[in-house]
Amino acid sequence: MNIRGLNISKKNIAYISLLLIGLPLLMVGLMRLSMFSFALGSTEGWLNYWGAYLGAIIGAAIVFVITNRQMQLQILMNKDNMDQQRQMQMFSINKQAELNDKKERELIVRKMQLEKIDIVAQKLIEIEGFNSVRFNVLRKYVAEKEKLDRLTQRHNDSSNLFLEGKEYLSKDKEHNTKAIYNQNNKVHRILEEETELRQKIRIHSAIIKSESMYTTNLEEKLDGFRGYQTEILKLFYDNIINGNFENFLGLIDLHADKTQEKVNQKLRECREELDNELLSFKNGV
Repeated sequence: MNIRGLNISKKNIAYISLLLIGLPLLMVGLMRLSMFSFALGSTEGWLNYWGAYLGAIIGAAIVFVITNRQMQLQILMNKDNMDQQRQMQMFSINKQAELNDKKERELIVRKMQLEKIDIVAQKLIEIEGFNSVRFNVLRKYVAEKEKLDRLTQRHNDSSNLFLEGKEYLSKDKEHNTKAIYNQNNKVHRILEEETELRQKIRIHSAIIKSESMYTTNLEEKLDGFRGYQTEILKLFYDNIINGNFENFLGLIDLHADKTQEKVNQKLRECREELDNELLSFKNGV
């Protein structure tokens, strides 16, 4: 049985009831004994005395039991409160740990993005260097190819002595053939150098693609540049293969300036993207 928060068993209720009923009856019986006939005062007075005395004891006992029970309930309530506080603290700790983990992951991602942007900028600078060297190699190729064509043409047209720098044709067929052979090797070495540069540019363009994919805005901006880079690689390669050298030097000058301009523009965009990422990280966005 629960009485105002006190859990009292049926057995204890029976004991209390027996005590409350039995004690008065017991006192009445004792007052009838002959031994109480010698005591001062009337029977009614003694009954009042014992009633008040035992009533005080019973009242004190009840107060003790109730107070003790309330203390136990208070201890239980305090324990529940402590458990709740402990649970709230653990929840708060776990939540903070999750937030810290999230911030740590965001920090790692931002750091990676910054590193990727820096790599893209470095590869753009290197591509500009390769392009600059390649355009000079193409100019050199045109000059040496023209020299080879002149040597071949003059060898075919005439056997007269012809001096031109270190390369010459003479009536001696062996000398003529050797001069053409050496010049032809020089032209092929230039083409091999151009092929190596073209391959390096392709590799760097692919790296730019893979590194910029971690930053959506930058990837979209660089796709146009990569398309242009592929276009001019094919343009000059096709002209060489097809022997089309009309306005070849003019095209080299045009695209040398245009490539440098585009690289500088993309470098500025990389710098802007880098500044935006740093600002977002600083603001906790």
